[in-house]
Amino acid sequence: YKLNPSKTILGCVNNDRSAQQALFTKFAPYVYTICRRYASSDEDAKEYTQDCFLRVFNKIHLFDLEKGTFKNWLSRLCVNESLNKIKSKSKDIKVVNLGLREMQIPDAEERDDLHDKKQEILIRAIQSLPQGYRNVLNLYIFEKKSHKEISDLLGISESTSRSQLTRAKTILKQKIVKKNCICYGT
Repeated sequence: YKLNPSKTILGCVNNDRSAQQALFTKFAPYVYTICRRYASSDEDAKEYTQDCFLRVFNKIHLFDLEKGTFKNWLSRLCVNESLNKIKSKSKDIKVVNLGLREMQIPDAEERDDLHDKKQEILIRAIQSLPQGYRNVLNLYIFEKKSHKEISDLLGISESTSRSQLTRAKTILKQKIVKKNCICYGT
């Protein structure tokens, strides 16, 4: 199934499995990257990714090309779904297997490219932040949300958003400096 954006989206609206597979194959790495920033582990990120695609396939009929690109719509959906997963973290969440290909995520040691190693260090450092700090940092830095928007989304005050961002940046800087010293022998 060759990816033609309009046909693929229409196919997904009509529950065409090959269209869903094509969409998943194309966008899974992108969605997984977003989910990794919000999740506290790679396993959680995989779960969030699967849940995001369930949501995509249930909501794709709402996508309107005239209101923006599919990738932007997908990004907003993934951020919202990740935040919802964090809010409703529960032991009895029903896991649904989509039957889609297993995602293979290489370990940092398997990557040769210095950029990939630095990106992996950053993702791991973000994942290790306390959840509140991680949410504010992601929303502010990656989603370009204002402190007012963050406070509305997370139900916190603007001053709490600002202080959590400051603390998150401080902790992140310390972790990255420490990890770079260990990795690069300085």
